[in-house]
Amino acid sequence: ERYQRNQFMFNVCFVFDAQTDPVAYTPFVKQLAQDFKALEVEHRYLTNPETRHYIENILQGVLQDVNGSFRLEMPPSSFPQALPACASKSQQIAALPEYLTTSSPNEIRPHEVPVLFIDNHPPVKEDDSEAVLALIDGHNNVKDIATQTSLSIDTVVRQLRSLLGHGVIRLIDRIKPGNKYIPTTKLAELLTSRGMHLKCVEYCALNAAKPPPDFTDCYRLLCAFRQDKTLAQVCEEAGIGEQDEEKNVHVLKLVRFARASRFLRRLDQFPIWTNHPDFVAGSRSAPSTDSKKAEPSKAPSKVLLMADGDHCFDEIAMTLGMTEEEVEAECSRGPCKEEVLVVAKMSQAGSTEDNP
Repeated sequence: ERYQRNQFMFNVCFVFDAQTDPVAYTPFVKQLAQDFKALEVEHRYLTNPETRHYIENILQGVLQDVNGSFRLEMPPSSFPQALPACASKSQQIAALPEYLTTSSPNEIRPHEVPVLFIDNHPPVKEDDSEAVLALIDGHNNVKDIATQTSLSIDTVVRQLRSLLGHGVIRLIDRIKPGNKYIPTTKLAELLTSRGMHLKCVEYCALNAAKPPPDFTDCYRLLCAFRQDKTLAQVCEEAGIGEQDEEKNVHVLKLVRFARASRFLRRLDQFPIWTNHPDFVAGSRSAPSTDSKKAEPSKAPSKVLLMADGDHCFDEIAMTLGMTEEEVEAECSRGPCKEEVLVVAKMSQAGSTEDNP
């Protein structure tokens, strides 16, 4: 009887940029729709000419609360006067998941490798997500997954960012015998958590049908990493094979587990061509070098053009379809070798300010 057509319909929607995972905001939209429905049912708030002009203020307040405190409550905290006294305050408060209120992950790059971090992940609704999940094996990098699924890299990155946000995956480098790693302060936590003990030895077991590896052996190996030793050298000194049947340990999987758990960080190599166009043009400062700077090369290689200090050997090799050894050879033995500096920095794969 209230309405001309015996019903009143309205929509509540949020608008996001292309990089945002909208699924995380579903509780906000549902809560706001429920609050508006209650206001209309109890007070005719949306259709009464005397009160509906408050709706704009409410929406502005909601926007400020969501962007500022990651919460939604009715009335909005910044506009408590938006509701008249007859409208009671909602007891329901919607909040963003914790992963969206802490430091966001760095840019996901095509050479990075996703690793499943939890076994019972939430069901996915999109076909693309199913296809991406099926190819997450700890070895395939982002570009590999895009190629095998015939999806664009941007689409794969969007799916991975959502999975990363929900805690389903972690991003690491591709584990190889020539990589160098160093332990983090978090490694000490592995000693105090019985659950992590079991998860560690289960994950790195070479043969699941045999007794799991000895945890002490695994922990001792992780502690042996140093910035001047490759993974292969650490294994050799410890007397453990990369796939040691006697100890039933798969060392590459052990390191993969340690990287995903942030017990190890990789020491990456970043080449810097001191005659890079960005440095020559003055848009960036080139690092100082004792050697006399040569004249810029007439036809610099593609490797040199990527050697700006922002791209590691892995990323350059993947981008140019080369091996890491070929990239390193171009930098250390190529015609412009005297113009190239190589800086060792910690890998940024999947790290945040809160969880490096």
